Amino acid sequence: KILEGDVLCTITTDKSTIEWESQENGFLRKILIKDGEKALVNQEIAIISHSLDENVVLCKTDKKQRVVASPLAKKIAKDNDIDLSLIVGSGPRGRIVSKDLQLTEFHQISTISYEEELTHIRKIIGNKLLYSKQNIPHYYVTQEVIATKMVDLHNQLKEMRVNITFNDLIIRAVSLALREHRSINSGFNSKNNKIIRFKTIDISIAVSTSDGIITPIIFNADCKNIIQISKEVRELAKKGKENTLLPEQYQGGSFTISNLGMFGVESFNSIINSPQGSALAVGVISEKPIVVNGVISLGSVMHLTLSSDHRVIDGVDSAKFLSTIKKFLENPSFLIL
Repeated sequence: KILEGDVLCTITTDKSTIEWESQENGFLRKILIKDGEKALVNQEIAIISHSLDENVVLCKTDKKQRVVASPLAKKIAKDNDIDLSLIVGSGPRGRIVSKDLQLTEFHQISTISYEEELTHIRKIIGNKLLYSKQNIPHYYVTQEVIATKMVDLHNQLKEMRVNITFNDLIIRAVSLALREHRSINSGFNSKNNKIIRFKTIDISIAVSTSDGIITPIIFNADCKNIIQISKEVRELAKKGKENTLLPEQYQGGSFTISNLGMFGVESFNSIINSPQGSALAVGVISEKPIVVNGVISLGSVMHLTLSSDHRVIDGVDSAKFLSTIKKFLENPSFLIL
């Protein structure tokens, strides 16, 4: 037989140890969690009944538990709209006392959070990127691009109702640069420690979805003109957001482009999409003072950062590759030929 207020057990969490009191009179019929065992939140730990011929689960770690607090603590909580069930008491048997409710200048008592399961896609992405970051010797090279002519071209095409984005121009520039620098279009096979030389230029484009980042691929990108690239990117991005991409449309690729410029990000470092050997991070196009032929003027500037696998690609090769991309973007008429 147990009475209201009797201590039934002691519960230890990662933060504190508290005594669990019976919430009412009754009979302890069965102990479900033995001493020293772990219990999940809301898992039944015992069976209690009002009478000897009734079995009812009453003792659970849920929000129905009675909060034990001093009268002063209750008054402070009421005056400041504080939920006492969120407070761990420091008094006898976990009793909440006034000192437990001392407010900070921000009136923050505790942090409320919840957990959610990873989606299948996020699990795959997380495992792949974790492996990449832990096992690939990343290094980073950044190049500033004067994007004034590219902005002018984009505006001219827009006036003619030709829907070409900055990202389309960047993809075209990268594909042509990869054709000139075949060593960048490479990867690494970690199973046999051999360098992979990709025969085709297949560019993975990072697309954000509700389930995480997915990378649909523009296959043979260097063989496609800017209109074909633009159309294919829009179609793949749409399928990516609708989760209708086929596996063959996002598995593989020889090089990855990730663009956060539309979110105002100036520069960032991409994680390499293994087994590829490099990835390009594209920042925002912003207006800044620039020097052209010794004259200071206002122009458009963009930063590109190349992440490379040092087992496959040397720093000099990365620098030369970025210089070629810069050449194309600063002379964008070549990209629409």
